Amino acid sequence: MTSPDRHDQGDRSSAEPVDGLGGLFRRVLTPGRSPEERLEEILAERRRELDEHAARFDESIADLERREELLRDSRASVERMLRM
Repeated sequence: MTSPDRHDQGDRSSAEPVDGLGGLFRRVLTPGRSPEERLEEILAERRRELDEHAARFDESIADLERREELLRDSRASVERMLRM
């Protein structure tokens, strides 16, 4: 004979997806993975996000450098036309 507490624990480990904030906490706190594995997963996700931000930042820098070069060329062209 099982106690009601043990029966409830069995229900929580079922394969059914649990929605809502309570479900999030249950997934985060599941005993299936060690804290180190969860931390590594979180760090890997954060690393991917930072890499995406860095890539967009690099694209922005390249775009600004291209615009700066176009501005220099335009300014030089205007100065040449004014000297004529």
